[in-house]
Amino acid sequence: MHLFFNHISKATLCIFGVVLAWVCFFRLNGFIFSFLEETQFINWIFIPSGIRLVSVLLFDELAVVGLFIGAIISSHVFSINMTETLVISLISALNPYIAVHITKHLLKVDHILSKLGAKELILMAIFSAAFNTLSHHLYFHLAALKASWANCAKMFVGDLMGIALTLIFFNIALKLIRRSTLANA
Repeated sequence: MHLFFNHISKATLCIFGVVLAWVCFFRLNGFIFSFLEETQFINWIFIPSGIRLVSVLLFDELAVVGLFIGAIISSHVFSINMTETLVISLISALNPYIAVHITKHLLKVDHILSKLGAKELILMAIFSAAFNTLSHHLYFHLAALKASWANCAKMFVGDLMGIALTLIFFNIALKLIRRSTLANA
């Protein structure tokens, strides 16, 4: 029974961490890059897309739950109805999971990411941005929201730029952590 609660508490912590990261970086992105916003759903730099990718790489299905909750929490910024909020949040949460697992399978990256190199990460980023953009725009088209190909391209660039920035910062953080760990050893 102790292992069950230990597992649940770790899972809850992972989910909460992803929610917190999503909401914080969503707000930070709006603060820093508001001048690059094209529409309420499209920004030329969208850092939360990188949070999606890193979260899914680290926490798999738990990331999907955290991203979904985080997207719902941050959707108050938009004046959309609850159905659109749930659908867009679900698309936002599921896309990186599907994209990462398809590319991991195609590129033969194992579940502990031991064969994840720069080439694989770049391809995951491109596929994740493309998959996210196309599925969002399919929904926008079906829901009669703005869905031009120009907006699709802008969202793709914004997602890709956001993923690139997130991966750069994540890489720097890992190097600092490793350096600190080695210095304390």
